Amino acid sequence: MLLAGLSWLFFRSLLATLFLLPLLYVLHGEKEKGRREKWEHEKRVMCKDAVMSLASSMSAGYSLENALIRSRQELVRLWGDDAYIVDRWRKMEWQVHGMHVAAEEAFAEFAKESGVSEVELLSQLLSVSKRTGGSMVRLLKMCAKQLADALTVEEEIQAGITQVKFEGKIMTYMPPAILLYLQVGSPDIIQPLYNTAVGRITMIVCLILYFVAIVVGRKMAVIRV
Repeated sequence: MLLAGLSWLFFRSLLATLFLLPLLYVLHGEKEKGRREKWEHEKRVMCKDAVMSLASSMSAGYSLENALIRSRQELVRLWGDDAYIVDRWRKMEWQVHGMHVAAEEAFAEFAKESGVSEVELLSQLLSVSKRTGGSMVRLLKMCAKQLADALTVEEEIQAGITQVKFEGKIMTYMPPAILLYLQVGSPDIIQPLYNTAVGRITMIVCLILYFVAIVVGRKMAVIRV
């Protein structure tokens, strides 16, 4: 529907939709990228809550093995029974209590699968701490603080550019809106853009630049901490 509308606005021909199909692929890729970035952020928040809950349980005197059970119950209350982090916690419980895998090994597998750099580093430190008798609670709290600080900075930056994103969305709709206005209000003025070779080439260039501007604008709004 989007491509058909743009084809009519820029070329007054629905057949041009066929030539715009690659643009649909680009826009779909950008949309999927946005979804992945949103999921990565949510996963980092889940990991932060999980590590904080694990640290709280161990501070209360539970071993790492039993703290997994107690923290999983807390995560169910926070995120729901079907959440990603709850599912991973259940898998670690099964590995530790059902298959008798060392807790730090199960946590290392979770950290690698999560892809969260702070949790991966924590898993390595936990393995060392287990062998040397270091304070695992302190390590867990340190990791949770690092995640919380990174998420806070990211959220503050995102809040600061919300207005810019809103303005960017307005600018995205402006070119098609202006073109539609001219077609309805003053069709004679833009008639050469559709009836001449130079006009058609101009419209093709304008459409390409329009989509390039959209993609570049979205990339500029991506914040990584």
